[in-house]
Amino acid sequence: QKVIELRKEYKKKVFDSNKIVDEIEDKKFLVKDFLKVENLKIKKEKLEINKSNIKEDADVAIIAGRQSDLIVAKKVSATLDRLKISYNMKVVCPIRSNEKFKSYVASVENSKIFIGISSNSSQVTGALVGLTDRPVIGVPCENELGREHMLTTVNMPPGVPVATVGINNGRNAGVLAGEILSIKDTNTIEVLTKLKDKKINL
Repeated sequence: QKVIELRKEYKKKVFDSNKIVDEIEDKKFLVKDFLKVENLKIKKEKLEINKSNIKEDADVAIIAGRQSDLIVAKKVSATLDRLKISYNMKVVCPIRSNEKFKSYVASVENSKIFIGISSNSSQVTGALVGLTDRPVIGVPCENELGREHMLTTVNMPPGVPVATVGINNGRNAGVLAGEILSIKDTNTIEVLTKLKDKKINL
């Protein structure tokens, strides 16, 4: 009986969440992100990005679930470039390539922050919180399956939080990573201050 009641409560929470998202969608707030990445050519073998900040022992690990998510990943990397924060980037799906995913996360275990980008539910962020105790930031992406996949990134179980930014909002993921790192990095604080005072553009 308790299980049935819990399921009813969960169903109500999902319904309420959908109602809130419907209201937001009507006002067209979800997909706004003024950092535009236009005419980005995505290659299967290589993504053209600023390699100067890409390091093996980087502060931030960016993981995109599939090739189409690289557009949003580029927004993250562009923001981190401006903040002069080192990062490592990889496209790997924890469902299709489970062993490769675990191997990659292990190879960047010293990263201070992980950013998971996925247009296919919470596959990436869900796998990340199971493999690392570091902070995980989630960036849900638009896809043909609708808003429910964004909600799975937000509604993680107790004990495994994911800091979720807006849909397609890679810029905010980069800024949030900068804010977390700025706790011990005065240089990052200075750049963030200029950003928020609109003295520099992203």
